[in-house]
Amino acid sequence: MDVVMVSQRDKFTLSDHGTVEKYSGLLLDEFDVEGLKEVVSGLKSLESEGFHERFFEAYLVRLEISVPGAELSVDEKRNDDMLTLAYQNLNRNHFFSLKKDLILFEHFSEISAFLLPLYYMCLGRKFTHGDVKAFYDARIDERLVFLLDEFDEPLNVPKPTPEFFKKLKKLQWQDKKTKKLYDNLRELLVYAGKGFHIDNKLMDFQVRERIFLLSLMACSAVVGGRDRINLDDVVRAYRTYLKLLKTDLPALVGKLGV
Repeated sequence: MDVVMVSQRDKFTLSDHGTVEKYSGLLLDEFDVEGLKEVVSGLKSLESEGFHERFFEAYLVRLEISVPGAELSVDEKRNDDMLTLAYQNLNRNHFFSLKKDLILFEHFSEISAFLLPLYYMCLGRKFTHGDVKAFYDARIDERLVFLLDEFDEPLNVPKPTPEFFKKLKKLQWQDKKTKKLYDNLRELLVYAGKGFHIDNKLMDFQVRERIFLLSLMACSAVVGGRDRINLDDVVRAYRTYLKLLKTDLPALVGKLGV
């Protein structure tokens, strides 16, 4: 009788699949939220579809994804830069602060930081100056903040204001159940993606991915006129992320630039 040898990596993969199924069932049994079933299904298919792994690979080389001279000049940037307003109105990461806001500037800025590696993933080559300018002018980050999962729809984007970020600064969780859904979906995303491998680069990516999603949840709440993140905000953030991973960003930038 032949002995089938299973490598440590294969064992880990098998363990991941089992954990994904376990988390999926528990989530759907405990939470009755519109759209959650589709989100869980989307997370379970991450490994087979390959978008998530390709994004991680693009993230790893994010400092080397443009040709020399691709950066924008100050004059080419908008005066009403959303990140400037965020910097002026959100607190920053003060290590010795006793009270920390749910959303800090460092958290919110991940929405913009995550986009260029995704754009590079779709483009398949290094950015030129024209690529960066077209992407910047398309305002994909602002579309995510204000439109969320409708970011690719032909809708007008509200002008960023200090008031928006002041509301974002005061945001809290609706209740413990909402926080639990957030935690459970985070676990499912980790296992459905590349698992809990002991790798500093992967762990950094997973932390930033979590912050990106948390920021989208917060934006969903403020756009909806609330001062608390609820269950629907959590689901909508994941729906937005899963849609973003599969979006042809160069095509969207071209369409928005018409």
